[in-house]
Amino acid sequence: MRCLVLAPLLALAACIVVDAPPDRPAPPQPAPSAPPPQQPAIDERAAIARGFDYARDRGLKVDRVKRVHLDTAGRWHLDLRGPGGDRAQMLIDSGDGRLLKGHFRENGDADEGDDLD
Repeated sequence: MRCLVLAPLLALAACIVVDAPPDRPAPPQPAPSAPPPQQPAIDERAAIARGFDYARDRGLKVDRVKRVHLDTAGRWHLDLRGPGGDRAQMLIDSGDGRLLKGHFRENGDADEGDDLD
């Protein structure tokens, strides 16, 4: 008789109660993507042409482009060089082509900086 009483008790003792996992928070929403960069109003060729004009207006003899690139803020970075050591480094607005900043060196002289803002 004892076996009949102990058997159901042992069977109940072997049962395991597991709580359901807590509700997981919803996965984070992806950040809204940045708007596509605006197309510059002046392209690379126009920026280079303006850069040559700005350098020649200051009396520099530049004839080649060492480096040019458009940054994410919509500004053209130009580095122009000449055969006699003339050098012009400029920051040109891609919207209207105005000179924002420039460093001009004639024949390897010290920098003459124009900060136009």
